[in-house]
Amino acid sequence: FEDGIPEGDFGDIQLIRCMMEGEEINQIAIEIIRNKSGIDSVRHLIEEDASNGPDLDAGGTCLPIGRPEESLGYLTAATPDDGALHTWADWMRYWLILQQRHANLRRQAWTDELTGAGNRRSLYQVLGQVIKRARDERRAVTVMCFDIDNFKTYNDQFGHEAGDEV
Repeated sequence: FEDGIPEGDFGDIQLIRCMMEGEEINQIAIEIIRNKSGIDSVRHLIEEDASNGPDLDAGGTCLPIGRPEESLGYLTAATPDDGALHTWADWMRYWLILQQRHANLRRQAWTDELTGAGNRRSLYQVLGQVIKRARDERRAVTVMCFDIDNFKTYNDQFGHEAGDEV
């Protein structure tokens, strides 16, 4: 370790690939920690799993990942902590926060903030998939669009909050 950060290849590319594909990174991160630390009993407990307290043998370790307000869970092991697990808990915290931020940005990029419905980018992706599937299955596709004429006038007269509700 250098400055408290483990050196070398950790499998970061695997973690990045998972995030890019919208998959959870927990299992891969735990496998990396097990391989690099040599502690086979390492587990990641999320809040729901740890609600009754982690089930550890005497001498086991349970470290919170991050701050209490982050709710990132716990890093547990059946062995006492020699300090290395603290570093791995910090490492995992950064990856879990990055995953949350990436998921949030992905959601913002593909959905309308007000309605939660897919935006134009999402429409093109879904429509492309539907058209391809319809072509492969030799089926027709119907697309319906609605346009509310003069909606700006409604917003101007009743306010944007009223327009948002509509």
